[in-house]
Amino acid sequence: MNYLVTRNMQSDNMPSVFSDFFGDFFSSPKYPSVDISEDDGKYTIVMDVAPYKKENVKVEVDKHVLTISSDEVKENKSEDKDRKYISKEIERVSFSRSFSLSEDIDEEKITAESKDGMLTIELPKSERAQKGKVEIAVK
Repeated sequence: MNYLVTRNMQSDNMPSVFSDFFGDFFSSPKYPSVDISEDDGKYTIVMDVAPYKKENVKVEVDKHVLTISSDEVKENKSEDKDRKYISKEIERVSFSRSFSLSEDIDEEKITAESKDGMLTIELPKSERAQKGKVEIAVK
C-alpha cells in the first residue's frame, strides 16, 4: 500500500503560551487545509493558500519530504495616515506543512500550480508503481 503521510505541521500565528494556556479554545487550524487524492497515475494535493501571496509560497522536496511553506509580513494599514504611532502591530503570517513521500513517487516530475488562491501539487507515480502487480513465473 502506498502512503503519503502528514509529517509536520506548524504555524507562527499564535504564540505557544496562548495555545498552552487556552488549550482547545483556539483549536481551529492555523495552517492551510489540504485535500489529498490518489488515482492510478498520481497523488494530488490541493491547499487553500488564498491568504498568502503566490510569490511567498515555497514548495520543495528534500530527502523524500515535500514541504510547503510561506513566511510573510502583513502590514497593519490604518485609515488615519496623519496619526503618529507609538506602537503599531505587524503580523507575521507563516506556516510549514511537510509530507513524507512514498517511494513510488517520481520526485523529478512533481508540479505545482497556484490559481485563484488554491495551490495544486501533482505527484506522479513512477512508471514501475503504475504497472502495479508483477507476476513472477515459478520455474
